[in-house]
This record gives sequence, C-alpha cells and structure tokens, in this order.
Amino acid sequence: MNPWAESVERAGAQRSRLPAPWSVVVTGSRGGGSSPRSSLDSSSEVVALSETLSRLLLSAASSSSHTSPSFRKTRSVAASAKVAALCSELLSRNSKLTPSQLFQPRVNNLTIRPPSPSWAAWCRSFHRLHSTMTAPHIAPILPASSLSPPDSTTRASLSTAASILQSGGLVAFPTETVYGLGASALSESAVRSIYTAKGRPSDNPLIVHVSSRSMLHDLIPGGAAGVPAMYEPLLTKFWPGPLSLIFPFLANSTLSPPKRQVAASVTAGQPSLAIRMPAHPLALALISEADLPLAAPSANLSSRPSPTTAEHVRQDLGTGRGVGAILDGGECAVGVESTVVDFVPSLEEGGLGELRVLRAGGVSAEDLEACLRDAGFGAVEADGTTGRIRVYARDFRSTTLEEAPTTPGMKYKHYSPTNARVVLVRRSIGAALPTLRDLVRITADSSSSPRRVGLMFTDETLALCGPCSATPLTPQCSQLSLSHVSLLDTSFLSYPLGSTLRPLEAAQRLFAGLRYFDSLETEEGGKVGVDLIMVECVEESGVGLAVMERARKAAGGSGELEMRVG
Repeated sequence: MNPWAESVERAGAQRSRLPAPWSVVVTGSRGGGSSPRSSLDSSSEVVALSETLSRLLLSAASSSSHTSPSFRKTRSVAASAKVAALCSELLSRNSKLTPSQLFQPRVNNLTIRPPSPSWAAWCRSFHRLHSTMTAPHIAPILPASSLSPPDSTTRASLSTAASILQSGGLVAFPTETVYGLGASALSESAVRSIYTAKGRPSDNPLIVHVSSRSMLHDLIPGGAAGVPAMYEPLLTKFWPGPLSLIFPFLANSTLSPPKRQVAASVTAGQPSLAIRMPAHPLALALISEADLPLAAPSANLSSRPSPTTAEHVRQDLGTGRGVGAILDGGECAVGVESTVVDFVPSLEEGGLGELRVLRAGGVSAEDLEACLRDAGFGAVEADGTTGRIRVYARDFRSTTLEEAPTTPGMKYKHYSPTNARVVLVRRSIGAALPTLRDLVRITADSSSSPRRVGLMFTDETLALCGPCSATPLTPQCSQLSLSHVSLLDTSFLSYPLGSTLRPLEAAQRLFAGLRYFDSLETEEGGKVGVDLIMVECVEESGVGLAVMERARKAAGGSGELEMRVG
C-alpha cells in the first residue's frame, strides 16, 4: 500500500469517532454555469472532499452561528471513515499522488452543515481530533549500515529512496560534504518542490549531482566536446569529490544541445549549469539506482547551518516539508559544501582562459593551482602559481555575480543559527586588547551579560584562555568553569574547532557546533540554545578558506574582534 494511503487509513479511524451525521454541501460549475455534481464517488470528488474536510470543518467549527447557504445538492455522510476509505483506495491506485495534490483545493464551494443539537460538543470534539486528522507527513530515516558490499538493509533503503525520486519526490541523502536534498533535475515540478521545502529564494541556483562522466556529458551542450580543456585535469584528479564545475550555456554556441534537458528552475535563469560527482558511496549508488541526475542543495532550511548528520536533516525538514525519506549514511567527512569553479575564456586569440573559485570548499585553491601547474596550464610564477586561479572575495569582487549568482551561497545570508548571535574572534597578543570577559560584555545586546555563551575556539586558544575546568555534556561539548572570566549569571560552553595542526577538523565541526548550540536543551527538555556564539578565525589557507567563508556568512558580515590571550 502507498504510504500516503496508510496514513489516510490511520486517520480514518480517528475521523470515524466524530459525531455523525453531518451534511456536506457541494456546489460546482460546468461551462461557466452552476450545476449540481451528481456523485462524490469519482476520483476528483473523492480528492476534493478529502482535501477540504480538515480545512473547512475547522473553519465551520470556529463559527458558533454557522448556517448553510443555498445549495443545489446535499449529501449526508454517515461517518468520515467512508471518506478515508475512498481516499485510501484512490491513493493505492495512484502511487505517484503526492500530499500537495491530495490537499490542493478543486471544489468551488464546500460547506459543512453542523449536526444539531450538540453543535458546541461537536466543535470541541473536532478540535481535539484536528491535530490527528491533519498530522503532517514525517519523513522516515532509511538506514544504510553496510556499503562494501551493501547489505540487504542498505539495498532496500536505496531502492525505496530511488523509487521516491523517480516518482518526483524528495530524498535527503549524504555526501562527503554535507547532506543534500535531492530531486530529479529533469523534472520542473520536482525541482520546485526543493525550493518550497527549504524556503529557498527562487533566484538561488542549484548544483546537479551525477554518478558518471557519461551522465555529465548528457547534460551539457556538445557532450564530451563541451568540457573546457582546463576542466579535464580537475575532473581526472578531483572527481568524484567535493568539486562543482560550472558549464556555460552560450546562446551563440555551435555545440549540439544536451541529450537530457535539466529543468529551468535548476539554473534560476542563468545561462550555465553547475555539476559535481559526489564521492560518498551512498550518493553515487542512489543516483545510479534512480538513473537520474539529482538537483541537490544542502538539506536544511534556507539560511540555516548545513546538515552533516541525518538527525540535522530531521530537525529542519523531517516533518511537514514534503520530504519522502532521509537516507542515513552517518556523519559527513568534509563538513562544508563543495568548491565551485567556473571557467572564463580568454579574449585573446589562442588564449587559455582562467578559472575562478566562486565558493571555497572541500578542494582548496592551492590544490586546484597545483593540478593546473602539473597539467601544464600557464607559466609557473615565482610563487609557484600559474596565474590561472582567482578566488572570489580574496582576489576579485563582482557586483554582477552577487546580484545574479551562478552558484549557491553568493547572494544571501547563510549558515546562521536561528536565535544566537555569531561573533568572529581573532586571537592576538597585546596588553591593550580586550580579554574574553571584555568581549562578552562588548558584544552583549543589552546592559546585562548573555546567560549562555558558546565558544568555538581551537584547542590551542582554549589552552591559553587560562586555568579552567571542563564538565563534559556530550563527546563534543563541555561546560567550562573560567574563574578569571566569571560573569554574573553567565555560563560558558565549549564546542572546540580542533587543533590548528588539523585544519580539516574545523570544517567538520563548524556547522555541527552551530547547530548544537542552537538546539541545546535543559535537563528538563526545554529548548534554551545560547545567546552568543564566538567563533575563532582560522588561517585562510587550504580548507580554512572555506571555513572562514561560512563563518563570515553565519556572522552576517559583522567583522572580526581581536581578543587577548595568554
């Protein structure tokens, strides 16, 4: 049975407990004129009745003086269980029917005549059951325990997830960078559902994920001939991996059109397409199983920190967001999104052109530069570079790109906790600089100090913050006792970024730490979060460039504060 049919069937048992009978009033029109509908048993009528019962019953129940208007046909429904049974039958016949289709209004007018004389009691009964009747869909978490080779559980999870994608649904899945929210890149309706689920602005383009070179060639003009020569060594070295490449769709191109056309919403109106091949075995297996290129931004609510575990996805998108399933592949290895690169052709005859890093990520600019150097692109400069790589915000700015971005993450505030303020702190030495205690006071939103402060410092900086004791709360987070920093009614929590000697740790922990502080609970289970999160700046080389790019986005571009340590 279709899962939606099952949920309707379960809801029917609750609906049947409502007082009966009540009268359903339906008016419709044909050819511009008003005429009665002869039956409620056709598919359209069943859907119309089921989709409007919850909404219109609630509206009717909220009115103590409800009276039915004139109508052409009245039909008495003895119990709502009949409606549920009809819906279940409909859904079992059409496995591709989605919740949005089920609950999309189609009837011009449907009202409910209150059963008398116990109208008030009926209202109370309805309100008690309404949450059950209209319970939002909860995305199941599909386990994937073994990948080499996949066990029966993993194979079943992949098959279920692939079926959802093939029917136009949404599936959250792991990559080596962060969890993605995937849908068929070839379906306009499926891609639009990504924007709806995330609350994502429609002018923020998506990255398409593929599982093979042949799938890449099917999506770009000219196929294999449409790959710029400078991309070839990058594809060879970094695919599969955390590198997205932007392919231009030139209006005056002589190349043949793509064999498979992506939906217009993927590119958000831009004449280019960003594509990558993820390195996570589950992601590759899912794309291959579905035989679909997947448009897949990070599986979080828009502007929130990207998810690095299935639990993070569940918190943001697990309920009522239209996600069909969450494929659980454990914690992501990289922790920040992919590097995004585009190619700028040379204006000179025979020129090689250059590459631009539009978003820093899991593949560093230094690694890209070294790859091009080894492949013989450009003369090697004294500093070891080829002059073929420029990094956005570090080496250049572009108002055009910021207003009409070709890649995600350039236009809007990203990666921010819901409630806490994020402040960037840089460790320094100098008697005139503020201490940690001073910074907390400086950054307070009011005259009183914040009640809870989250510290995301490196191990080395924490060691220099003075004598302290730590009480573990989780394997990652501790309650600190800083006697020399002590502020009235202020507690300090630490979610370290790891050692400066292991820069990848900062990438792996940044989003997880921001999310942890935002969802922190009391022992009684109450949501408390923190009031202020201080994130230490790390060296902007290698993956550190990506970490700082995300940290600045999380802080809203508010700048950096220096802090005296030692």
